[in-house]
Amino acid sequence: MALSEQEAQEIKKQLLTQIEKFPPEQKEAAKKEIESMSIKQLEEFLVKNNLVKSKESQQLDKEPTQCVFCSIIQGKIPTYKLDENKQAIASLEINPISQGHSIIIPRQHTTVEKIPNQAFTLAKKIAKKLKTKLKPKDIQIQPSTFMGHSIINILPIYDNEDLNSERKKADEKQLKQLQEKLKTKPHQPRIKKTPEEKFSSLPEFPRRIP
Repeated sequence: MALSEQEAQEIKKQLLTQIEKFPPEQKEAAKKEIESMSIKQLEEFLVKNNLVKSKESQQLDKEPTQCVFCSIIQGKIPTYKLDENKQAIASLEINPISQGHSIIIPRQHTTVEKIPNQAFTLAKKIAKKLKTKLKPKDIQIQPSTFMGHSIINILPIYDNEDLNSERKKADEKQLKQLQEKLKTKPHQPRIKKTPEEKFSSLPEFPRRIP
């Protein structure tokens, strides 16, 4: 495994989200340790904690290196899920460019060219909900790739906003509020009445006396 500088920074951001609920003293110490890691130290940390496989283990079982998005799909990393289908899940981006920035993660580790149609269908569904709930002036849908796993970014655009500004970790409370506002509510199946129930609900008429 050989991480690029960009990949290392993104992984560090993901790790920092995992220590938010630590006690203050432990949190500060863990934060300093993560931020001070070199790329080599970060790689060793990921292997040691079974977040990725070492080169030796990859050669033995021929399985690909575990990536951040695969970890999210497998439930190893918590996420603010909005919706899902058989091929992908929709989640809020924890380091957003703008309010409501969401990502569609294909369930399979795949390239941009092979992102399934259902992932784009889910992207359009989330984009429509963002447009309705947050009222941006426009929404961009852009595929991107990180650690070999392609995703779809859904980016709301507002007035007087610099999309090239540095990403910042979103506040957990704000993410939860957005999740509650945007997530798809579970569908309640309609219960069909049996013929007996239908007849029993009819009003009773007085009997006619001959």
